[in-house]
Amino acid sequence: MSILTDIGIRKEFAEMIKKVAEENLKKPQVDISGYIDLMCPVENGIDRIKNALNAAGEVDGEEISVDITYTGAPRYRIHVIAPDYKKAENILKKSAQSAIEVIEKAGGTGKFYRYSEQNT
Repeated sequence: MSILTDIGIRKEFAEMIKKVAEENLKKPQVDISGYIDLMCPVENGIDRIKNALNAAGEVDGEEISVDITYTGAPRYRIHVIAPDYKKAENILKKSAQSAIEVIEKAGGTGKFYRYSEQNT
């Protein structure tokens, strides 16, 4: 805002311009996805998979979104939105790793795929 006032725009007009700009300008975002296969053939396996997915969805940071959806047994999609690609990629990997660690401690198995791969 000081740039506007430096060139002679009155403070109240500079504040209005700033407000309009903040409301209308979108910050850049990166949108990426990965997949995890989670299996837990022990008692209460479904609950243990839910716990693993909850761990994967816990994210620290502003302007970061993680959404996990079911794509078909045993695969889940992790969708990450972040301000830049490097941060999005790190969040995706950490999210998947969190789920895999939780499911392995519960007696199951997990595997991360950056892209959807067909099991053959």
